Amino acid sequence: MALVAQLITFPLGVFYFHQFPTYFLLANPIVIVMSEVLLPLAMTTLAFSWVPYLNDGLGWLLQKTAWVLNYAVTQTGELPGAAWGGLWLSPIAMVLIYVVILCGAALLLTRNRAYLWATAVASVLLAGLTSWETYQQAHQQQLAVHFLPHRTAVSLTYGHQSTLLTDLDTNDTRSFDFYLKNTFGQWGVSDLTVVQAKRADSVPGTLGGISTFYQTRDYAIWVSRGKTLLLVNKLSGSSRWRLPAVVDYLIIRRNALQEWEQLNGRVVARRIIFDDSNKTPLTDRLLTEAKQRGIACYSVRQMGAYLADLE
Repeated sequence: MALVAQLITFPLGVFYFHQFPTYFLLANPIVIVMSEVLLPLAMTTLAFSWVPYLNDGLGWLLQKTAWVLNYAVTQTGELPGAAWGGLWLSPIAMVLIYVVILCGAALLLTRNRAYLWATAVASVLLAGLTSWETYQQAHQQQLAVHFLPHRTAVSLTYGHQSTLLTDLDTNDTRSFDFYLKNTFGQWGVSDLTVVQAKRADSVPGTLGGISTFYQTRDYAIWVSRGKTLLLVNKLSGSSRWRLPAVVDYLIIRRNALQEWEQLNGRVVARRIIFDDSNKTPLTDRLLTEAKQRGIACYSVRQMGAYLADLE
C-alpha cells in the first residue's frame, strides 16, 4: 500500500515540491495507519462535541493522535538524506511518467502487447525530452531581472553556472527560497554565486572569471561576454556622471529615475527595465509617459520577471 501510494503521487510531488522522500517506506506505513485512526476519531469527536466530558476526552485523544502522526513525519524528515532535492519536472514530462506508470501496470495485469508498445514509446519520449532539456540547460546563456518584492535581483546564467546580484539580506533565506530558489532549480543551476548590490564605492573586479563588475554609490556596471548592464541607483544631486558608450540593458532601481529628461546626455540604452525596488506609482507614471514618447521599457512588477537570451 505504501509503495502504490508513493508510485502514484511521486510525479506530482516532484512537480510541485521539487523533491523526493527517500524514506517513504518508513514514513508511509505510519501515516496510513494513523490516518485510518485519525479520520474516524475526528468524525466521532465532531459528532459528540455537545456531550460534556466525553467531548473533552475525545478532543484530547484526537490531539494526541494528530501529534503522533506529525511527530513521525517530522522525525523522518530530519534523518540524513531524507529528501532528494533539486528535482524538476516539466508538465509534459510529468504526463509521460504517468503514462509509463499506468501502461506498465496495465501490461502486468493484462499481458496485452499494446500496453508494452505504449510503455516503450512513452519511455523513449521521456528519455528524449529529458536529454533535450539537459542539453538546453548546458548551453543556456540568459539575463534575468527577477521579481523580488521591493528588492533588486539580477542574474547572468551560462550553462549550469549563474551569478546573482541582489540587495537581499543574506539572512533572509525565506525570501530567497520563495522567490528565487525554484527558478535556479528549473534552469539546472548547480553553481550559484551571490554578489551583494551595495551603494558604496568599489574597485573593478571579476565575478566567477566570466564578467567584470564595477560599483559606485550612483551606479553599477556589469560587463559579461560583450553585454553591458548598467544598474542606476541615483541620477539626481551634484554628481553628473555620464557614459559615452551605449549599454545593452539599463536597470532602474531605488526610484533613481524621476523624469525621463534625467537620462538625456547621460546614458543611451537599448533596453530599459524597472525592477521592483522602485515605487509602483512612480513606475506607472514613467511607463505611461514612455508610451507617449515611444520609449520601449519593461516593468518587472507589471509584466513579471524579465528574461533575455544572450546567445
